[in-house]
Amino acid sequence: MIVLLLSIQTLVAQEQFGISYVISIPNNNLNKLLDGQTSFRGISFEYHVFVSDQISIGGNTGWTVFNNTLPQQTHSKDGVSFNAKTWAFTHTVPVQLSGRYHFSKEGGMAQPFAGLGLGTTYINQEVWIGLATIKENHWNFSFYPEAGFIIDLGGTDAIISTQYNYVVNGHFQKKGLDYWNFKFGVLF
Repeated sequence: MIVLLLSIQTLVAQEQFGISYVISIPNNNLNKLLDGQTSFRGISFEYHVFVSDQISIGGNTGWTVFNNTLPQQTHSKDGVSFNAKTWAFTHTVPVQLSGRYHFSKEGGMAQPFAGLGLGTTYINQEVWIGLATIKENHWNFSFYPEAGFIIDLGGTDAIISTQYNYVVNGHFQKKGLDYWNFKFGVLF
């Protein structure tokens, strides 16, 4: 019985569930669509299990909303011109497996790590021009490298990290869609 309880305690100590606030900065094609508008509307959930002292595997999901509003301007299509205000929205929902290498846990309360993730991301893109809507929804292959720190707060940990997310063919023109995530969260 004592061995069983110690085994359960050891397993629990090797798991981490996290929730993070995410700030995202669009890059390349997404940046052009959104005119460089940073997203302050993101959330991320993650779960990791340590398979050794320095390696953890797990998964993550989340949701980020990018948006931009352009002033009223003249649009032309097929010889017809009209004035309208334009709104652009991109919603991303990644579902990815991930792995992390945790550098030495000794010598301080901030533990650096580096990781990789790959999976799929649901993309919902909409452009509203006046009353007309151009809309596209799809799932595409995605991946990211990540670097950050886990900060020991005594019982609960904080996480600060940066991810470069790339979604293959994730843009209207079937080009890659990429953005930077800056995550600030807690691990339980």
